[in-house]
Amino acid sequence: MRFDSAPYLTYKKGSIFTNVRSTMNYDRSDPVVNETAQHIRDAQNHPGTTIPAKTGKKIPGAPTTTPLHRIYYDVTLRRQNRDTARAACQATWPNYSASGKDCDEYPFSTTKEGAKNANGNYSARALDSTDNQKAGSRLATWYNDDRILDGDAFYVKVK
Repeated sequence: MRFDSAPYLTYKKGSIFTNVRSTMNYDRSDPVVNETAQHIRDAQNHPGTTIPAKTGKKIPGAPTTTPLHRIYYDVTLRRQNRDTARAACQATWPNYSASGKDCDEYPFSTTKEGAKNANGNYSARALDSTDNQKAGSRLATWYNDDRILDGDAFYVKVK
């Protein structure tokens, strides 16, 4: 078990079992987040078909690969991850935001493995804004509820 405290979580102090693989789940049949779930699934299973193009692309985070690691305190890296992914979206889908879309990135901007330092091993895709924002909200809730702290490893499973 781990006993911890984190001022950025709803419950400032808590505990978790450490012998559990922390896994965020998305479902492609969930109409609220189906575009985001499909994007993550494509990134994990068919990275060579994602944007940006890169030969031999490998994207972490699936339960059968290496984990992602949450970043909370490094707001600069989180912003750089988002900016890098947005540049890829803008290059592929100019003015995507004018048509009600957001730039979704996987691995998430809130991870050490995000776009900025990924050396092209990430995926960016213009998705429906509501879908993308709901998926991000669910991730934030999961971080809180499962006590995923700054630096903690986790996986993402899509069914």
